[in-house]
Amino acid sequence: MVETSQTEIVLDHMLAHGSITSIEAFELYKITRISAVIYLLRHRDKLKINMTREPIPTASGKTKTFGVYTLEKPAPSIGLAA
Repeated sequence: MVETSQTEIVLDHMLAHGSITSIEAFELYKITRISAVIYLLRHRDKLKINMTREPIPTASGKTKTFGVYTLEKPAPSIGLAA
């Protein structure tokens, strides 16, 4: 059986859903170091991935933030003649 790499899993998720959060990465795929996976996608695979922080309420009533990673889509080609 061929195992899918974490980078493939995260990239497939972002292509299918537009983004992935650190919470989704853990809950859906048990990926605990999403930032390391994103680093590889950015630097090794040369993908443009943006990160924003979103607030989430905690059980104690405080607010924490988590990262939302979004794959930047390339601009569509216009089809100009060379």
